[in-house]
Amino acid sequence: TFGHYRWTLFAIVGSLYFFVCLHRVSPTVIARDLAISFNADAVILGIIASSYFYLYSAVQPVVGYLSDTIGPRKVITVVSILAAIGAFVFGTAPNATVATLGRSLVGAGVGGVFIPSLKLFSRWYSANEFVSLTGIMIAIGGIGSLAAALPFTYLVLMLGWRGSFVSLGAISLALAFACW
Repeated sequence: TFGHYRWTLFAIVGSLYFFVCLHRVSPTVIARDLAISFNADAVILGIIASSYFYLYSAVQPVVGYLSDTIGPRKVITVVSILAAIGAFVFGTAPNATVATLGRSLVGAGVGGVFIPSLKLFSRWYSANEFVSLTGIMIAIGGIGSLAAALPFTYLVLMLGWRGSFVSLGAISLALAFACW
């Protein structure tokens, strides 16, 4: 039914936004691993971590425009695939330069989730639901940030930092296809 579809849609974009915020904080968990893997000092680690934010910010006007012109579903799907590719690149990076490229792709990709989600909410939900869902999305993001601490640490302990990011990429890719 239509009502079931709306909540499935919310669950998918909410899950994607969870990973937006998890990616944002995740370098803090693996900083030591990155320093060892790439023989990196604090400056290099800062560049790798901050590359996410530069592209995240840069895509905001573009994803807003594209959400209005080609539609939020297409935007969220494409940017989530881009984020998945970025996570794969980051997780398999042979050096700090490629790791920075991967983080940049992740930032560009996840930067296209929240604004198009608001566009979806404005189309599929009433005004009262829109307000509530926006608040819930922000809470989901907070949970994603918290998950980047202890739960992500356990994932890194089980799979290593590289395997963890490849796994995040696979989950993001699955969610992108679910969004489509």
